[in-house]
Amino acid sequence: MLVAVLLAFAGGYLDTYTWITHGVLANAETTLTLSVPVFVLLLVLLVCSLARPIEASEQF
Repeated sequence: MLVAVLLAFAGGYLDTYTWITHGVLANAETTLTLSVPVFVLLLVLLVCSLARPIEASEQF
């Protein structure tokens, strides 16, 4: 358990350091971890906004 905690801390430190100093993330896994949920959320919002019924005040 101690080794897992130390590795997690080291990975978080590298991500934080490279983000603050260079403006990029340290590895591809972190980028996917952040970008995939955001993409899914935007996709769900788009589908929900297209699927809602048109109200009478919005008709031409």
